[in-house]
Amino acid sequence: MSVESTKGGNPSPSSTFDEASQKDSPPSSHLAAEPQLQTLPIDRIDPSPHQVREVFDEESLRDLAASMRQVGLLIPILVRPVAERFQIVGGERRLRAAKLLGWTSIRALVQEFSELDAAVGTMVENEQRQDAGPLERARGFKHLKETFNLQQDEVAARVGVSTTVVSRLLSLLKEPAEIQDLLASGALTPAHVYNLDEIEDKSARIELATQAAEKNWSVSQIKRRAGKGAKGGSSEHRPQERATRNPATPWRAARKPATPPRATRDPTTPSRRWRRKICPR
Repeated sequence: MSVESTKGGNPSPSSTFDEASQKDSPPSSHLAAEPQLQTLPIDRIDPSPHQVREVFDEESLRDLAASMRQVGLLIPILVRPVAERFQIVGGERRLRAAKLLGWTSIRALVQEFSELDAAVGTMVENEQRQDAGPLERARGFKHLKETFNLQQDEVAARVGVSTTVVSRLLSLLKEPAEIQDLLASGALTPAHVYNLDEIEDKSARIELATQAAEKNWSVSQIKRRAGKGAKGGSSEHRPQERATRNPATPWRAARKPATPPRATRDPTTPSRRWRRKICPR
């Protein structure tokens, strides 16, 4: 089944160009030439080396394929020419769905992109559609940062997110492998992991993260447990405890200093009162 014969027909090239250029293209200031709408053989289109997504949900792809079978391809994919072939920049899910349908060709916007702009275009598509997981997004930011020697604020500006988002996602890549596995499986969210920052000990972090995943703790629960764990620490770093009073001792007695007993009179010595009676003046 070819793209051109899908049910309901496809939009005109002009409307397709306008809609697709808004969704798939990087900022216009980075474009080298105007895109050209073409119908390309699918076997001449290669995946992007900058794609950070490792898993494509099969059920979601089947749903997309069913929709494309009914109404056709509403938005062409975006590719760039590389030698005698083409490399996808945006629309990899649509390309995979077309392959599931057995299509041999697909409509595409062909445009010249630099290596950096192609990488940014792939990242922007993932960010806009929120298809990538937190670790995949973090690896994408790291790829842009290291491959093209960009600072974090430059990565953020090109992808269209805040510098804080870039910084916090990159911090996930510093977590132990056990915690990253819990993130990748969806057992923990990035918010859970961010609240482990107070715990410096690696084994303690892993233990608490595992408990949180097994017991399905909320973010507030893991934050509270992490705070308690951080305050515990080792005995040598704990503040010296104040001396406590004996509970059997009354509070005032514990606070007042002990007074020496009063001097007692010798019983054999007559008192001053009796001396006055015996020896009147």
